Amino acid sequence: MVNRAAKRRFRKIVLIIASLVGFIAALIVVYIVVTRLLPLLSNNNYATNSSKIIDPYGKTTNIGELEKKLNEKNLVFSSLDQASMSSVIIGKMPEGPTVYFSESKDVEWQVGALTLILSHLTIDNKKPTFVDLRGTKPIVKF
Repeated sequence: MVNRAAKRRFRKIVLIIASLVGFIAALIVVYIVVTRLLPLLSNNNYATNSSKIIDPYGKTTNIGELEKKLNEKNLVFSSLDQASMSSVIIGKMPEGPTVYFSESKDVEWQVGALTLILSHLTIDNKKPTFVDLRGTKPIVKF
């Protein structure tokens, strides 16, 4: 009789502990889902996602500003020309890629992205032939 009562008490304690562990695990899962999913669902991703380093949207770009920023980053271009009837600036690097810049994007973002792309490709020993910075994500062709 004592043995049966002890077994029931033990089972009751194990059930209570398992229930508490399950409840805590469910709370942790809900917390993780909410913190990861809410920034994706909001319309204002920039305000909720502080991990962005640079913002591709900002001031417009002109050739003078672009040349100045490229010189600051020691990026040499053999030619930098305005495309006719569009807001595109086409640059050609000596022994390097043809780069398409947008006048409607921030010059800081475009030069930073180009510097990052070229440094990664130099490390990987790859030579791109084309870099397009007009969209929200750069396009690199080899």
